[in-house]
Amino acid sequence: AEGSFENGKPVGQHKKEPYFTYTYEEGKLRKVQEIDGKFLIAYKEDGSLDRAEHIYVVFGKKSGYYSGKIDKDEKPHDEAGVIYLNDEKAKVTTRFEHGKLKNGAKAVFDYFDDNILVTAHINEKLEMHGRVEIQNKTDNDGYSGFVHMLNGQPDFSKEAQLTFQNFYLSDDLRGKFQVSGRINMKNFGDGDFEGKDLQFSFANYPDTRFKGDLAITGFGVRPTGWHTVTEYKNGVAQASLKGRYSPKGHFLEGDNFYQKEKAWIYDSGYFTDNRNGKEYPYKTIVKENGQLITWMMEDLFYKNYTNEVWGYGTGSSRKNKCYYSKQKSKFACPRGWRLPNLDDVNYIKKQNKQDKKWITDNQTLISFLRLDRNGYVWEKYRGTEMHQEGEGIFFWLNSGSYISISRLDQGSFTSLDADDRFHTCRCVKDGAVKK
Repeated sequence: AEGSFENGKPVGQHKKEPYFTYTYEEGKLRKVQEIDGKFLIAYKEDGSLDRAEHIYVVFGKKSGYYSGKIDKDEKPHDEAGVIYLNDEKAKVTTRFEHGKLKNGAKAVFDYFDDNILVTAHINEKLEMHGRVEIQNKTDNDGYSGFVHMLNGQPDFSKEAQLTFQNFYLSDDLRGKFQVSGRINMKNFGDGDFEGKDLQFSFANYPDTRFKGDLAITGFGVRPTGWHTVTEYKNGVAQASLKGRYSPKGHFLEGDNFYQKEKAWIYDSGYFTDNRNGKEYPYKTIVKENGQLITWMMEDLFYKNYTNEVWGYGTGSSRKNKCYYSKQKSKFACPRGWRLPNLDDVNYIKKQNKQDKKWITDNQTLISFLRLDRNGYVWEKYRGTEMHQEGEGIFFWLNSGSYISISRLDQGSFTSLDADDRFHTCRCVKDGAVKK
């Protein structure tokens, strides 16, 4: 609080988080009591509180500031009391009897900024309990529907339903959208939800029903796993198509013609090497046979398996890097990871050039593996001429040979090196990283 107490009474301005700043003067308050840094306030005239003043209340794990009438014991007692919740952007209107929520009370959650109205039965801890009605009154992107809650948690024993006015899944699948099933509404204010084996449909395909795992967040829509699409005619299923999606929501493979574009990037994230706590970004890609392989997006930095020449050389681009002998490179990668083989490298060249046919093999590897972000300096233009700056790239393959990328305008090549040479390691993993 800003201000102080004199003779047990507040003097000056006292800031009550998160909403208001008060000025207290002697004679206007019936009681002021400090509890865990919060001020409990009551007026002396008619047992009511002005809308600008609040009582701090706690119901179970939820807390907030109450505005409304109080009884003689200074407890909430109002048919239309309001609580401004601390942990949610919500204003809750409900009924109180001597500090307790009335049995069967219905609360209206009015989200401050998002034009969202949520109506729900609540339990004595102010947790949603039962059928929850949701309405987003935004003109273009509005949605409405209902979900079921059980003491503040999703109740998956009952099916829910949401309807979105403007939903985007792909270029074909967009527009008015309805989804039903065991829905977990993760954020009522933003319309975020997720669920497995959900049924969903688009108004522009009235005879088609989709089924699969789906999640929507503030970053977009993400279908995952296998999805099925069923066509109907006069209520009878005519055909059923299948498609597979990555954890990032990209369509990977299958006969789902509603999502024709295939992605070869399956997933991305960060992996921690338990041996030294070093964190590496990674990308998981889909190979031609449908199997997955994961690449580290940085050179390996693990000193225990390097030789005494760790960080050798004087060039600035060699600092803070680990160089391995041919023998020690075979044991350098973390458990479950390995050195790449030539087929792994060639697949990156092939896939990365599908979209950019003009770039060289070296540029495809530099782009995908982010080699230019790992301390290597590449050719730069000086006027109209390109000049080489910095060192080339050499990293070990599991065959005992190494790959060399020394010029942008050339292809990479492999060579079987002598045992007294040292290069970096870039590790791969068969399959995806477990999360």
